[in-house]
Amino acid sequence: MLIQPFIENAIWHGPSGVNMPVELNIRFVPRDNELVCIVEDNGIGIQASLKNKYEQREVQDDHASLGIANVKQRIHVLNEKYNLHSMVTIEDKQTIPGCEKSGTLVTLYLPMKIEDL
Repeated sequence: MLIQPFIENAIWHGPSGVNMPVELNIRFVPRDNELVCIVEDNGIGIQASLKNKYEQREVQDDHASLGIANVKQRIHVLNEKYNLHSMVTIEDKQTIPGCEKSGTLVTLYLPMKIEDL
C-alpha cells in the first residue's frame, strides 16, 4: 500500500509524450536495521509533473491527488503508534548532483524489525 501510489504516478504522470516507454525500477535493499525501498522512473520528473498538473487543473477542474499525502499520513501514524523512524523522500532526479537523467526517485525507509507489536 505504501509504494503503490508512487508506481501509479510513474506510469500515469511520468512519460514525456504519448506512447513513450516508461522505465520503472523497484528495489528493496536491506541496510543496517532498515528495509529501503527505492522506486525510480525515467519520466519528466516530479517538478514538471506537478507543473503540468497545476496547469491542467486550472483549465479542467478542481481535482487534487491524495496518493502521496495518504502515504505520508500512513507513515506518520505508524511512526507515532509504534515509535518508529520510517520516512519517505521524493526527489526530482534533475536536482540530484551528478545525475544527468530525468525522472523521479522515491526512497522509503522502513524498520526491518518492529519490537513490541
